[in-house]
Amino acid sequence: MRMSVKKAVQLSVIITALYITTVHFFSKQTILSSDARPGLDRGERSWDKTKETLGRSTGRKDRVIQSIMQLERNKSIGYGNQERVGLNIERNFISDSAFIDNEKDRIDFQRNKELSLQQPKDEVKTEVRNTVLPVNLTLFESNTNFRNTQLSDIFIGMKTTERYHRERLDILLQTWVKQAKEETFIFTDEEDDEYELKAYGHLIVSNCSARHSRQALCCKMAAMYDMYLESNKRWFCHVDDDNYLNVVQLVKLLNKYKHTDDIYLGRTSLNHPIEATDRNTPDMKKVKFWFATGGAGFCLSKALALKMKTYAGGGTFKSVCNRIRLPDDVTVGFISEVLLDTQLTQVMLFNSHLQSLWNIPRDQLTKQVTLSYGDRVKHKNIIKILDGHFSNEEDPTRLLSLHCMIFPDEDICKRKRL
Repeated sequence: MRMSVKKAVQLSVIITALYITTVHFFSKQTILSSDARPGLDRGERSWDKTKETLGRSTGRKDRVIQSIMQLERNKSIGYGNQERVGLNIERNFISDSAFIDNEKDRIDFQRNKELSLQQPKDEVKTEVRNTVLPVNLTLFESNTNFRNTQLSDIFIGMKTTERYHRERLDILLQTWVKQAKEETFIFTDEEDDEYELKAYGHLIVSNCSARHSRQALCCKMAAMYDMYLESNKRWFCHVDDDNYLNVVQLVKLLNKYKHTDDIYLGRTSLNHPIEATDRNTPDMKKVKFWFATGGAGFCLSKALALKMKTYAGGGTFKSVCNRIRLPDDVTVGFISEVLLDTQLTQVMLFNSHLQSLWNIPRDQLTKQVTLSYGDRVKHKNIIKILDGHFSNEEDPTRLLSLHCMIFPDEDICKRKRL
């Protein structure tokens, strides 16, 4: 039975339409996959704080969908509107309302917003909703009475491991952590009922490896960053478990800056920018940047931390670590300097065991934000306090003596005098 010319033409049109639809669908899927943010590597473990269990990362298709949903969700809660080109953020805005963390700020924000929207009486007033401004140009800038940063505005995260609980944590828990027990969270890799109690309930088991490897360090930093986002605090500060943190000097330092600006504070351990290979570029591009060594501590403003969410939130930080194959503190520098174009502000008041601690003058010790110690057998790299409250045998790190020199009325110092 022969097919009429009319029916043949109709069938040809239907086949052509189906072909075009199929090609368009798969092309759209390819573009969608390439535009999505980098997800976790296949099989990579991620830290899930809500369930506190280890979970396998989802497949590529699911990660694309989750990324798009997360970007939309970010827009609705004030994390910013990102227009993405490949893997780079071309524009990144944060709603001013994201910086409101207390009643006074809320009132100041509303007053400044109303002032900014005032118009001449002869003009028709129109309601403006969800005013969004660049991070470095906020409505708060017109408020000269913006309250000072307090200790309660700071999230302090510390990385440790189970084998160092007794060796390193005891001295910190007796000194500066006691002064900032509500603000300090200690991220470890094993449960420890004794130190959970000593740490005032702030010992966080991250389900990360106990090894001192790049993957383990990045895993703990990812957990720390995610918890910071939930805290809604003005500043995110990181220290190591061999750091003494002078909380008074930290607050004094942070009050020199605005948490509504993009601020990255810390101290380098190198005298030159580090070079890394960006494995997400077609030609494996070499990039150079500065980073604040985690061994001395560093701080990020809320504005910068929120902008980092695309590259660090929900476990994504570990993928960026893999992208440059370098540890967590270097990755923070890569995200800030390379991906977000926010340069490190060098603060020499941060000190790690890589500095010559013994060379810091005694009258300058109380002005430092962080100090540390090195436990080398032949030459101990420790601060020089010859006439402290404690002998070298009682206080081999000299941090107890430092604490009593700064805060002589603390209980531990009074007991020693008795």
